Amino acid sequence: LDDEAVSSTVHRAMEEEEETTEFSDSQILRDTLIIYGGIFAGVFLLYCWLRLRHPKTYAIRNWVEGIQTELAKDQFGFLSWLWKVHGINEEDLMNECGMDAVCFVRTVRMGFRISAVGVFNMIWLLPVYYTAEESSETEDITDTVVKMTIAHLPSGSSRLYATIIAAYFVFGYAMYLIYEEFTWYIEMRHKFLRKTLPKNYTVFCRNIPKEYQNNELLEKFFARSFGAENVLEARVPLKLPQLEKAVAEREEALDNLEHALAMFQKDGQRPSYKAKQDKKKFCGKKEEVDSIEYFSHELEEANDDVQTRIGNLQAIASGSSHLEEPATKETGKSRSFKSAMSFVGGSEDGQVYPSGFVVFKKIGTASAALQMVHHQQPFAMEIVEAPDPDAVFWGNIGRTHKDLQLGKLASFAATSVLCIFWTIPMSFFASLSNVEAVREDIDFLDDLFNDYPGLVPVFEQLAPFFVVIFNAMLPIILEKFTLLEGPISSGVVASSTFVKLAAFMIIQTFFVSAISGSIFQAINDIIDDWTEIIDLLANALPAQGTYFMQIVIVTTTMGMIFELPRLVPAIMAALRNCIGPNLTEKERKKTAFGLRPITDPSPFLFPKFTSQLVLYFMVLFVYAVISPLTPLITGMCFLFMMSMHKHQFIFIYPAHFDSGGKLWANFIQIILSCMLIAQITILGLLGLKKAGKQIPIFIPALGVTILGLLGLKKAGKQIPIFIPLLVISILFSMYIRQMHFRVAQYLPTHEALTEEDSLRDKEFDFNFLRGAYVQPALGVDARVSPDDSLTGEKEAALADFVEKGVDKQGDADIEQTVTAAVTEEDKDEKGEENEILFERAEEGNQGADKGAVAVDEAVIEVDEGAVEVTP
Repeated sequence: LDDEAVSSTVHRAMEEEEETTEFSDSQILRDTLIIYGGIFAGVFLLYCWLRLRHPKTYAIRNWVEGIQTELAKDQFGFLSWLWKVHGINEEDLMNECGMDAVCFVRTVRMGFRISAVGVFNMIWLLPVYYTAEESSETEDITDTVVKMTIAHLPSGSSRLYATIIAAYFVFGYAMYLIYEEFTWYIEMRHKFLRKTLPKNYTVFCRNIPKEYQNNELLEKFFARSFGAENVLEARVPLKLPQLEKAVAEREEALDNLEHALAMFQKDGQRPSYKAKQDKKKFCGKKEEVDSIEYFSHELEEANDDVQTRIGNLQAIASGSSHLEEPATKETGKSRSFKSAMSFVGGSEDGQVYPSGFVVFKKIGTASAALQMVHHQQPFAMEIVEAPDPDAVFWGNIGRTHKDLQLGKLASFAATSVLCIFWTIPMSFFASLSNVEAVREDIDFLDDLFNDYPGLVPVFEQLAPFFVVIFNAMLPIILEKFTLLEGPISSGVVASSTFVKLAAFMIIQTFFVSAISGSIFQAINDIIDDWTEIIDLLANALPAQGTYFMQIVIVTTTMGMIFELPRLVPAIMAALRNCIGPNLTEKERKKTAFGLRPITDPSPFLFPKFTSQLVLYFMVLFVYAVISPLTPLITGMCFLFMMSMHKHQFIFIYPAHFDSGGKLWANFIQIILSCMLIAQITILGLLGLKKAGKQIPIFIPALGVTILGLLGLKKAGKQIPIFIPLLVISILFSMYIRQMHFRVAQYLPTHEALTEEDSLRDKEFDFNFLRGAYVQPALGVDARVSPDDSLTGEKEAALADFVEKGVDKQGDADIEQTVTAAVTEEDKDEKGEENEILFERAEEGNQGADKGAVAVDEAVIEVDEGAVEVTP
């Protein structure tokens, strides 16, 4: 009896110890709200104070030239900005911030509206679930949060009717919103396509046959198709490594000269520079030279080189059969086309790329060209939309069809491999949210939790944080993979990266996290029978509701911490001010060592933030009827994100490279898939709950969503899942409704003609189109010179030395007399300044090349505060 009593006591003590290390969903959710809610409130209040104290940092569109907007004039109050930003109408927001920004804000608003319906369902679903009849199946459920989910309903319960009704509300309203949003999107998209932007009048032509690979021939090809009066110009890019190198070297010489001039202007001392005696040698002797003299000479030589190269290459692009080079001083002779080709870079510069841009005079002609087949050979003369001129990736313009296909294959393979390996950290982090599961799989963690029970809640709170941190690395990695595909613009990169990110969010963050406790066994089961995935999800998802609410809360909190206070840009700008050049205004505005100034914000990362919305929508669709608390969490997050992002678009992010809402169309296609997946999952869950009577009622809602999916989205991968009897209806619906995306993609002929009629009576200026798609290296100025502020009137003596200090003849004496007169009342005030000017004039004697500057007489005059210099 004594042994039995001891054994019983030990067993009871062990059970009590286990109970102390178990934490309920209610406690986990409460701790998450306290920890991250406290962090959120603290950082948010700090930001509200900072934005009013430092408006130049947090309202840069109010004062930075080039990105200023009237919308940012009123900074609003300490908290009132949260609701006052919604008073700005969409028309103004679109004009000042771009259609991409408006589409993003409306997407967030759509999530909030669907969450609002979920909150309405929550009001009556919570008591239905919480007060469910007791049964042996649910008698172990004691946690308050779990009792408010579908897990608390016993199998075959009539209360499952409530789940079906709630699903009708949520998915029915979601489909209604998508339909309404599409109506708005098509209207705004067409309005965007009617704008007088170079991209709307231009098409990009890829895989041009050799017989059309120059400007003149390509223009004639399209003139024959559309009429010469409708084609403005064609631009076939060239390979320009040597010219680009020469332009870069010239820019470096100009920067160095301007920096030297600024130093001279600042302290009156001519700076020196240690230059290599022999430039061809990597390591050689250096001699100290006058910086202004040296870099002026460098700039002059670079100007000559660039000017000659540009002239020759322009002749090659136009298809000239004979190319003349400007006569040189040494020979006075011109070179033939062959020798000029050698001059501009041999076999490198001047090679024609098999692609080009065609600019039309009418917006309707460009739209028609996009939708036509132009060559009998597949992929030849392939036409795609032209990007903004400043957004073109010129390095990818010349890639051949074979190269592009191999790049896409490499990108797909790399993404697939990463997705497989990404399963390891995602499943581990998800398992940390379920301590009992991770104890069974990892022995050392089991021992650790037994020794230190206080670590259990820490790990449960860190699990979603680790997921968010790892997901933050995905955009960087996947963008590198996307670049392998040869995208021609930043917009194409954003679109492709978003699709990859969305797939990762759905597959890794959602599904892998849901079945993380038995991920490898689950994969084996799915390989044996792919229909097992429905049962796996139906079993796993109800238990993971709290974990996904944690992820939504942590993602929103971390996004706010990095977005509103602008921690990373502020730190980078501070470092840049410390270590970067800051003498001139030009230097202060430039990125140095990869560090951007605060006045030059990075573009808004639409792929990253939109892919996060995909995860939010996926969680909302699945858990809106399974765990009714979820819409309350997502609704609050959507509501705050609406205000936050709208504020940032107005005050921080300029509307550079607006794609016209292309990402929105990709988002809707993915969301339609998410709706279908969510409904199939709920259907599987109802099957586990033995809701045989209720399942037939649910099928019509599923069918309506399938029809909507197949109508708006060109038949996806989900078709094999559905009942064959519905195939005819699905194909018919696809045929009728698949036009939504096509209509939104192109400008209809009627609207294009209407736009052309409105411009016919006006004298349309095509100057904004001419040369818009010239390569940057070919479009630079033939000759450049230092900024006027460094060689202007006030420093005329300095300007004279800069101009004459590099005399190519080198044998003429430079005579200069600096004359000035000062009124009696201003003599004291201007005396010091004019004395410095006089000293600089004397220093010029040493700086002139083989010349002497004689300062015969100096009489200082100041007329209305300006120094007048008379040579």
